[in-house]
Amino acid sequence: MNPTIPTLTKAPPTADQGAAPAAAEDGYEAVTGLDKETVALKRTYEAEVEAKVASDYSHIVWAYGILWSLFCGFAIVLLVRGSRQQRDLQALRRELERRGEQAVDGP
Repeated sequence: MNPTIPTLTKAPPTADQGAAPAAAEDGYEAVTGLDKETVALKRTYEAEVEAKVASDYSHIVWAYGILWSLFCGFAIVLLVRGSRQQRDLQALRRELERRGEQAVDGP
C-alpha cells in the first residue's frame, strides 16, 4: 500500500474525536480524515474502475463462447470427415469384393 495515497478506509479515532460512530446495518461507515472533494473524486475513480471490470467480464464470456464454438465446429468437421472416409472405405471394399468375384468366375 502506498503511504502517499490516502485511502477511503476508516481512520482510527484521535483523542479529540472520541470513538467513531458505529457502522450502519448496511455496512456503510463514514469516511474520516479526507475532505469531501477527495472522497467524491475517489468514488468517481472507483465507479470507473468498476465499469471497466464489468466490461472485461463480458469480454471474457464472449471469448470463451467463441472458443467453445470453434472447438465444437472443429469436432463437427472431424465427424463429417470421418463418416465420409467410412463411406469411401465401404465403397472400396464392395468394389474389391466385386472384382474378386469376377476374377474367380473368370473374364
